[in-house]
Amino acid sequence: MTELDLLLRGGTAALCLFVATRWLMGNHTHLVPVFGAAFKISVGIYIIVSYNGLNPDGFHAPCFFCFLGKLPAPLFWLFTLALFDDRFEIRWYHALPILATGAIHYGVAAIDPQLANLLGHLLMVMLFTHVIVIAIQSGKCDLVDTRILFRKWLTVLVPVVGIAITITDLIHGGVMTGLASVLQTAVIFAVAFWFAMWSTQIDGALVDTQTSEPEPSPDLSAPDRIELRRLNQAVEDGICFEPGLTISLLAERVDIPEHRLRRLINQGLGYRNFNAFLNDHRIAEAQRRLSDPARAREQIIQHAYALGYASLAPFNRAFRERLGTSPSAYRSEALDRVLAE
Repeated sequence: MTELDLLLRGGTAALCLFVATRWLMGNHTHLVPVFGAAFKISVGIYIIVSYNGLNPDGFHAPCFFCFLGKLPAPLFWLFTLALFDDRFEIRWYHALPILATGAIHYGVAAIDPQLANLLGHLLMVMLFTHVIVIAIQSGKCDLVDTRILFRKWLTVLVPVVGIAITITDLIHGGVMTGLASVLQTAVIFAVAFWFAMWSTQIDGALVDTQTSEPEPSPDLSAPDRIELRRLNQAVEDGICFEPGLTISLLAERVDIPEHRLRRLINQGLGYRNFNAFLNDHRIAEAQRRLSDPARAREQIIQHAYALGYASLAPFNRAFRERLGTSPSAYRSEALDRVLAE
């Protein structure tokens, strides 16, 4: 059992190092490969320092090395946040799970190791649950095929692996030997192998986010161009301003199967997310309306409702993300320019 356990752990560590190196060497400007590499490095370290057979031989890993081995869940959480949100920006609160992990394992553990073990696994379950919720909720608007496929596997693998590791760790008090250790390592190895295979198949479209204007693909077939013309006509007719518009409703309105419409908006128009597609058209119309002197007395919330937003907050957020200012400030500047002409 010991030899098999060591073999699986070594293979897992090697796979993690391979994936991390591959992503860090890529020419990417987004946080997805950075967090992905950090997650794989953390898993690789965890699989090494968690081996109980090293302790009797006097193995003492550096404190920082051990700490990295306790961060797979927080780093995977950050990785998926960046992966599923094309406009993701790191904020101070994103560091809270890492700080909580440190407080649990180096603060609470010094007083009550059992409580620390319980809190650590509870935090892991909470983060994995949040990942699943995000994957399901944001998946409705995703237009990237490789990312959609990853979501489907994610919602299966994360709960199974996370719950299995949590239960076995709690039963064995965080120290496993024999068959239990081999089984846990085998599960982690299987997931690491799948992750490595998946990472070698993805292209730059998955990790390079839409930070500039959408770039349509020129390689569209004649039937695709016909459907794209139909979609563009619907957009010109104002379909994007309908409240509660989803990609499935849009597919029905333009008489295009949903899976083909997703690909058409992604490849034909260059968008990675359906909400980005909607918001770009809505904010472009908002700019026109806010610059119109005849509408100078209309309230901002009236514009928001007319453009299909259910409330003012998402309108303000989408407007600020694209133009860097609020609708009110934009209207004031636009009307001042009109008066100055």
